[in-house]
Amino acid sequence: MVGQESIDIIIDGAKYQAKPMSNLRSVLIEYGVREHGVCHNEKIISPGKCDLCLVKIGDSVLRSCEVFITTKLEVSTRDDELSQSKINSFQLLVDNHKTDCERCHQSGVCKLQDFSRNYNQSFAATNTNDDKSRIEPLARDYHLDHDRCVSCSLCVDFSQKVEKDGLFRKSSRGKYTRVAHDPIKVSEIDLSLYRDLCPTGAIAHKSDSRLGAKGSWVDLVCPGCDRNCLLSVRTIDKRFLDIRSVELGKSCEIGYEWWRSLDLWRSKPISQIELSDQKVKAISSWIVYLSLDMNTFEIELWLKILKENNLQAKLLSPVPEDYARQLGPDGKLRSIDPRLEHLELVETIEPGEQGVVLLEPVWGYSESFYQESSSACQLLCVVTHMGVESECVELQVERNTWMNPNLLPTRQTTKIQVIIESLISRNI
Repeated sequence: MVGQESIDIIIDGAKYQAKPMSNLRSVLIEYGVREHGVCHNEKIISPGKCDLCLVKIGDSVLRSCEVFITTKLEVSTRDDELSQSKINSFQLLVDNHKTDCERCHQSGVCKLQDFSRNYNQSFAATNTNDDKSRIEPLARDYHLDHDRCVSCSLCVDFSQKVEKDGLFRKSSRGKYTRVAHDPIKVSEIDLSLYRDLCPTGAIAHKSDSRLGAKGSWVDLVCPGCDRNCLLSVRTIDKRFLDIRSVELGKSCEIGYEWWRSLDLWRSKPISQIELSDQKVKAISSWIVYLSLDMNTFEIELWLKILKENNLQAKLLSPVPEDYARQLGPDGKLRSIDPRLEHLELVETIEPGEQGVVLLEPVWGYSESFYQESSSACQLLCVVTHMGVESECVELQVERNTWMNPNLLPTRQTTKIQVIIESLISRNI
């Protein structure tokens, strides 16, 4: 951000620099200054409704989302006057707001929750009225919870001014004002964007209400298609996944559905080779069939494994009917990574193979495909992320690198390197 044309600003006594005409709230966020505004987005002119981003410049109390830097500024983000003004605004916003934070997918990242803790403010007891105390269904298991909505207008402004899809609008006036939606357009528009946009969890998916301890956020690249959307992910109860886009709009409902449907307790990784030595030793050669959805980490890992163990490998891309779930957001397979272009691309496991290590893609393979694959070789070892229910698969290994390796450190005990080395060593 620092350049030749920069303006000095002082924030709470610390000196920073900003580009001319930068939005002050965006600058506060970029430099990690704690703030709690909920109605601002960089793509729209803020409506300035929440009054939680108040700052003091000189003797004036201003909304930071409405300040654009044109000259040197000295900004204060916290003093007694500001604190009291923000507390008053907070109490107005959370009046009748649901207080079951543990059920909300915004828990841990919610600005209202953080404000409550930072300013030692409790939420008022929920006292819902008949007009707003209901959950309104949208489409595809998404809903609009009016008891969580604080009328920040962010979804309405974004819908009308940025996306221009006409999905959301304001209905009624005064204390009866609420967010309304177009019942026809809602079935055609990707709602994951508005789910990520909503700061209070009012727009959510039915699976977002899962209870459980929430883990730390890590970043990963969605393997669903060539868009390579960057997502932030955390675990819930070390079992389910909570997903949101790092860059608003760079994600999709189908990608979210992949991640949300995962139950990490379903997978039963095998930490040791449980097959008899006699059966494993009967395999004199192994070949690896890789999938197209591997991320950068996995590609580098598998290329290393192939080189160190002198293994042959092919890229497996069956016909669409052989997959268990829909392929990618666009219904298409990902293109081949340049680092894998030297590998042969095939549709099935060639008959007569001895030992086959099969890397299962995110969307999985059908039961019939596993049966055909098993009959084509002597021993089929599947590296899976969900667990294959087929009885014809004699050996399964958890695919523990299909996500960011830092996401589930407690589940990294079954390293694929160990499995490969164990299989290879038994043939020496």
